[in-house]
This record gives sequence, structure tokens and C-alpha cells, in this order.
Amino acid sequence: GKGVEHIVRRELGGFPSDRIRLLPYGIRPPSPALLEREYNPEPFIIGVCGRIQREQKRVDRLPEFCAALARSGFPWRLEILGDGDDMDWLRSALSPYPMNCVFHGRKTDAKYWEALEAWDAILFVSDYEGLPISMLEAMHRGAIPIYPRIQSGGDVYVEEIDARLLYPAGDMAAAAAA
Repeated sequence: GKGVEHIVRRELGGFPSDRIRLLPYGIRPPSPALLEREYNPEPFIIGVCGRIQREQKRVDRLPEFCAALARSGFPWRLEILGDGDDMDWLRSALSPYPMNCVFHGRKTDAKYWEALEAWDAILFVSDYEGLPISMLEAMHRGAIPIYPRIQSGGDVYVEEIDARLLYPAGDMAAAAAA
């Protein structure tokens, strides 16, 4: 609404009106809503949040994603926030990257928000989603989404940020390039 536009303009100066979107969501994240962050590209921190399972969430694609990043020479760290039936499998599958992969487990309250604040990007590798709540929460804390083209609610919002952040579903080389 107009109140959000006023706040964004006050905090960010001449931010263009056509780039401001209100995404209604029934939570109260800790303040401040607009964070000043210094960009430090070394390493670029990519977060994955949610259920750790191969079905739907497709965490079985993360080793291929990490391999693509490792080949790129780009300084990166993958942080996994969540838990699930495939956690042991994922730890083993990502063991070739011990310096690049961090497993936070499940976090709540302030610890959850602190983890999100450290991320430069949030990655999704799913075959299907709605509009992921974790994407909205991470974006609220300053992370950019890297998202598969899967004809979901998330596609629309990500494309409005930058279409280059969308990648063909299942293409982990393209996800790493994004």
C-alpha cells in the first residue's frame, strides 16, 4: 500500500515506485525491516531453508549445485537451515565440500532470523512450490532469491526482481550461474 511506499522512499531515497511491492504475510519479523548491509563477496552465502527431503524439495540436486559452484572458482558457502528425513544423506553427499557447507539444523525465533540475515541469496531447487514463506522471510532480511521456473507464485515475484534469478528447473549449472 501507500504506507509501505512512503517507508521505502523515506529509507531508500528515490527508489522507483514501480519496484515497490507489498507482499502481505501474517508474521512480525524482528525490526528493522530494512537492513543496511555491506556487500562482502567472499564468500557469497547461499541459504537453503526448509524440509530436508529429496521428494518435492529435491535436496538431491544440491551436490550438483555445489559441484558447479566449485568449478566456477566463485567464493561461496552453502548454509542449510532445516531438518528432515534426508539430512544424513545430504551431509554425506556434501562431504566433498567441508569448508563450503554449513548445517544449521532447525532454528526458531531470533536464531532463525539471525541465520537469514547472514545470507546473500536463498536457493530453491524444488519441482513445485506455492509462494515459499521462507523466500519472503529471507527477502525481508536482504537475501535475493534464486528460483526455478516451475510456474508457481514464486516465479512471478522473482521475475519482478530480475529474470536472471530464475533458472530452468533441475538445471543446477544454471542455478549456480544465477
